[in-house]
Amino acid sequence: MGTWELTTHFAHQDDESDDIPHLQQAGGITISQDGCQIAISDIHAGYVNICDDTGRIQLKLPIDNTALRVPEFNRYSPHDIVIGYDRYFITDYSCFVKVYNEKGSLMDKFQVASQENKLCTKDVRLSGIVIDKNGLVLVGAALLSTSTYEGFISKHTQTGTHISTITLTDGILPQFLAVTSLNTIIVSSWSPPWMPNTSTKIATKTTVQILHESGQLLQSLTPPQSVSFWRPTGVCCSGDLIFVANDNQVTPYEYGVYCFSLSGEYLGCVTKKVINPTGVVVTEDGNKLLVSQNELGNHMAGCGLHGIKVFHRKQEIVGQKDDLTLLR
Repeated sequence: MGTWELTTHFAHQDDESDDIPHLQQAGGITISQDGCQIAISDIHAGYVNICDDTGRIQLKLPIDNTALRVPEFNRYSPHDIVIGYDRYFITDYSCFVKVYNEKGSLMDKFQVASQENKLCTKDVRLSGIVIDKNGLVLVGAALLSTSTYEGFISKHTQTGTHISTITLTDGILPQFLAVTSLNTIIVSSWSPPWMPNTSTKIATKTTVQILHESGQLLQSLTPPQSVSFWRPTGVCCSGDLIFVANDNQVTPYEYGVYCFSLSGEYLGCVTKKVINPTGVVVTEDGNKLLVSQNELGNHMAGCGLHGIKVFHRKQEIVGQKDDLTLLR
């Protein structure tokens, strides 16, 4: 896993650079396969910022659903984004995955399909999005009804054609998705803020799971008691490592990015120098980790404002697994 060092903090409101995004609330974050582009969703502003690898804005994608004839979601909050070969795929809380071209123009949209393999026209919330090793777009979603919330993952070609649907059971509501080198799927699940806390709703499971590409549960990540999952959000993978952004229930207001093996074994803490982390992404070579964070107040004084924090791996550790717990 190596040791990780905080090297950059950008896109916060105290950043005086005109060509750097000043995020109101950072959401999902991703990076292109060649590492040259960073895409960051701004939940409150209703934009997705496309930046170069130094954080300077190249494009701003306004999430305006009026053009999609969904007026109740006009300029609604973008949740997550993934970069395809020549396009950007964005999820928000409407029924549509939005597809933008390299010039920043809305070029297409498509709907996900629920576990009945029917296109969802309403009562659905989209969440995490990722492209798997076969080039398919995987979209996490929750189907809303009068009594339950049912999670699923809808698989599509990059032109939007529906391929298949994975039904998630036992209270799993996908928040963010990632794909491992084995093409297995990482799913983070917790109770989102838009889900009413009523007795008529199913109990949402707080967990991070590894699924076979067919949807079969392979493993749940097992953090130690000192790092229990309270609100696992962003997930990403590099080689044989899985990274999870998390709020720690054991120690209130203790946030961090934690590392696991592909078999679900806890390997250690990458950093606690983050506040309310939302998205996390690692470069293809596994040497740079980016975390989107949002400051909640003064309880984490010294950790910095909301924005994007960039960590670089310094060196590999040779020694016992317990040594990794010293990494901060």
